[in-house]
Amino acid sequence: MERYWLEITIEAVSVLAEMSGEILIEAGCGGVVCHDPPAGKDRPSARSYRVTGYLPLQDGCDRKVGRIRARLAGLDRYFPPGPDEPYPRTRVFLRRVKEENWGENWKKYFQPQFIDSLIITAPWHEVPVAPGQVVVKIDPGMAFGTGTHPSTILSLRLLQEVIRGGETVYDIGTGSGILALAAAGLGAAQVIGVDLDPVAVEEARRNVRRNRMNGRVRVVRGNLLENLEPGADLVVINIIAETIIDVLPRLPRFLNPGGRVIGSGIIFSRAHEVKEAVLAAGLEYQKEITEEGWVACLAGRACGRA
Repeated sequence: MERYWLEITIEAVSVLAEMSGEILIEAGCGGVVCHDPPAGKDRPSARSYRVTGYLPLQDGCDRKVGRIRARLAGLDRYFPPGPDEPYPRTRVFLRRVKEENWGENWKKYFQPQFIDSLIITAPWHEVPVAPGQVVVKIDPGMAFGTGTHPSTILSLRLLQEVIRGGETVYDIGTGSGILALAAAGLGAAQVIGVDLDPVAVEEARRNVRRNRMNGRVRVVRGNLLENLEPGADLVVINIIAETIIDVLPRLPRFLNPGGRVIGSGIIFSRAHEVKEAVLAAGLEYQKEITEEGWVACLAGRACGRA
């Protein structure tokens, strides 16, 4: 049976590009693809940025698109227009895409990513591996997570700092399973990836089999922390700031003493809100790293706290 998706592309001025991507994710897109303008073509007064996301083409798409348009129109309240900016500052383009065609397009642009000791690559690429390097093979299908987005890169860097071997890791909003598989490859003993999107769950399970991690990585369908039990040494949540803030009050009871949290998918303007939520949850705010306007943080539970 052929499956179709609604491709939603937002053209935006530079100041609204990041928020446009967040709006698509909040609407249900498993992830977004950001198209920066060619070198020398970035003009703050032009709609030179494009952000693309995909929704399953089914009943309810019209309502979601309507909410996306309304959210975009409301951005002017928080980011007042400049005198030289076009009106409107965002435009929305819709296109129906056949799933197999979308998947083939990834093969053109998905090149191996080298992130410290991690190599994120597609199954159709052969990559030489040096001692100490860890390879994760990802075919994202329609799920978010190829190692190219700054929020994923930041998460992968923090994983390499935190994983020492033998940990139990929960990956909330696992998408393609990239972070769960990286955690296992770095030495975690047991990893559970959770996602509400059945397409993401299916793709992540395929990637688990592709990396021969069936015995160490399990992917379950669920909404954030539901279906999970306390006992994690590390919780990774690479979604958006609003979801991280919502989850944080419930997180400490899932962590073992000394357990830690990696939060990513945070735009720079909301990093302070996440920090406040971390501290309000009784966790230590241990580290913050940034890349291209995105922030990831590392938080932890004190070792002696029951």
